[in-house]
Amino acid sequence: MKKIISAILLLALLISSLTCFASPRNENDIAALLSELDIMKGDPDGNLRLDDNVSRSEFTKVAIAASIYRDSVATNLTISPFKDVLYTHWAAPYIKLAVSNNICKGYPNATFNPDGTVLYEEAVTMLLKVLGYTDNDFGISWPYGQIGIAQKINLCDDIDKKIGDNLNRRDVMIMLYNLLNTNPKGKTIDYIQTMDYKIAEDTILIATAKEDSSVGSDKVYTSTGLYKIDARFNLDNIGKKGDAVIKNNDELVSFIPSEQTINEYNIYQVLDDDVIVLDNGQLKSIDADKSLAIYNKTAKTTLQNMLFAIKPGDILTTYKSQSGALDYGILKTDELQGPYTVVTSNWVDNIGLSSANLTIMRNGVKAAQSEILVNDIIYYSKTLGIVWGYSNKITGIYEKALPNKDMPTKVVISGVTYSLEGVQAFNKLSSSGSFNYGDTVTLLLGKTNQIADVILPNNTTSEVYGYIFETGTKEFTKSDNSKYTNNYIKLALPEGGAYEYIADRNYETSKNSVVKLSFSGGVAKAYTEQKQSSVYGDFNWSGKKLGSNNLSLDIKILDVTSLDKNDAGSFTTVFPQRLDGVSLNANSILFADKNEKNEITTLILYDVTGDAYAYGIVTEADKASAGMYSKGSYTYDIGGATKTFVSTTLFSVYSGLPAKFTLTNQGAISNMRTIEKIDSSITNITANSLISGGNKFIISDKAFVYKKTSESKYMIMPISDIIGNSNYNLTAYYDKPTSSGGRVRIIIATEK
Repeated sequence: MKKIISAILLLALLISSLTCFASPRNENDIAALLSELDIMKGDPDGNLRLDDNVSRSEFTKVAIAASIYRDSVATNLTISPFKDVLYTHWAAPYIKLAVSNNICKGYPNATFNPDGTVLYEEAVTMLLKVLGYTDNDFGISWPYGQIGIAQKINLCDDIDKKIGDNLNRRDVMIMLYNLLNTNPKGKTIDYIQTMDYKIAEDTILIATAKEDSSVGSDKVYTSTGLYKIDARFNLDNIGKKGDAVIKNNDELVSFIPSEQTINEYNIYQVLDDDVIVLDNGQLKSIDADKSLAIYNKTAKTTLQNMLFAIKPGDILTTYKSQSGALDYGILKTDELQGPYTVVTSNWVDNIGLSSANLTIMRNGVKAAQSEILVNDIIYYSKTLGIVWGYSNKITGIYEKALPNKDMPTKVVISGVTYSLEGVQAFNKLSSSGSFNYGDTVTLLLGKTNQIADVILPNNTTSEVYGYIFETGTKEFTKSDNSKYTNNYIKLALPEGGAYEYIADRNYETSKNSVVKLSFSGGVAKAYTEQKQSSVYGDFNWSGKKLGSNNLSLDIKILDVTSLDKNDAGSFTTVFPQRLDGVSLNANSILFADKNEKNEITTLILYDVTGDAYAYGIVTEADKASAGMYSKGSYTYDIGGATKTFVSTTLFSVYSGLPAKFTLTNQGAISNMRTIEKIDSSITNITANSLISGGNKFIISDKAFVYKKTSESKYMIMPISDIIGNSNYNLTAYYDKPTSSGGRVRIIIATEK
């Protein structure tokens, strides 16, 4: 570090050969090193008094303390070395030893002037003598020869003094540090190595036990090795680069940091190839090459290799050299706390956070503290001052633990496999836990939809509303592998997904209806919900309005296709943007729920979007009937997959025309109906809309374009092939008008 001299310093040296100029130093660290080496200490109260002048006797003492004679000081001196330095003077032993070994001299009048302030050139000369230089090396032109050598070997670096100037304790401290970094005469090692110490330059202090428990309580891991430290070690230097002073090759006794620009970033989000950080309250992409060297605990890697491991709340500290070049980074992971199950409204106090300036997100939306509810799962970063809350709860039947119930990492709940995230979930679902196979459980899912915790369904404060699409009885397996039969229902939820529950009875009469579930002893009981006729109107997502009602930012929407228990009910979750501009009447809204702000949080709709159907072309339809007998054979193509369906039901579909298909959960056809043709010519078409007869029709994101190759042959083609292509005649089909939620589902392209 010391040997790197800036261009300004070099220019200054050229201006005057008798002057050395100062640059910033960490004085406390240098003082700690000199104290450790017993060369120079503060006063009995620990004060450095850096602006106090240094006397000739004081400097002589530190010169001896830094020399090879430091262990030869005679404490029982009986002869006075100078007439103004009696043998009783505190510095007499040091002055006598220094004069005897030609480190310093008195004046021609046999005085030493011990209380006079040491001059710049006098101090330089004494330290040159400590380094092994003699009067023969200086020449006859005092003190220019001494100053010239001192400049050449960098002894007076960072000292803004000239010949005749007094030195203060700061000057002396820096000059002594330079001495330790300087080669003795005729040697290629630093002077400090003659004292059984060494200076490891450009050492990065990476971790103590605080950052990595594997390091050990009395050690520090660095880029040059693992060293012992004591209680005086300055933990504020962790992460910095500088000169490490090593004793006996195994103890770090002092550290002198380099000049660095240090930036600490709080990680907000990690993308596939980028890191988003919070910097002074602003989100930004970190300005760092992915090959940047990164230290994480005791491991050295690159930023690219750490992208998978970085999580929100982690801390990345980057270090730039004095030239401004980004040098390396220190990454503190595992800074995000959680998952934590909220058990009381005082959750902020319980986890040691402060409500002041706390940002709370719930299900991706900014929320108030009161909106975090009991049995929510939260994560928090004290460094960011952010809490992330999640309310995703899944209730189902505990069917199996993987690889086994003794050490589960995953569990199967109603046919769906979930990974375990929290220790609470492990404890409850393992063989030593309270839940067994066949139990109905409510999973509390965390930020990655893994199981953070598990509770009994009747312990959840949230009500479960959904659409029953299947019910009956089935066989279950207990933990001891014995079998039993029980009633069950399957429910589609507005937040997405279909879930299975053990039921108190068979709910065949409630199939394809909206219900509310309650739980007792892990068994579900369903109550049929009535239509919400008070909610209706135009859906305006930009204004967050449904008629006169406000919409919640995290609204959940389910659209179902049938209310007839004899039908195969289909359903789909709907994003609110999908409904923008759609007029919803009271008959199309089966259920609406509101929060404490009177905002609609849940909607269950009846056949509004049509997105729960499949769409394709009936390529052949052969139908026959005679008396009580009827038979239909239908060949159809959905997205390029062709199948034939034979049924005793005669459907109102025809060869060569598009249709919408109702599919069972097993993928079988339960119904098919034609969709409407747009009669006017298509005058313009893009990837998501077309113009026909002056009207705009929105094209479904799942629409199919069929190229007609013969009377009954079709092939799928990308929509991009017909945009701006005048070689085709286009015919479009839609399920219903856009204002009612419909979309263009099928486009047939015929070559001209």
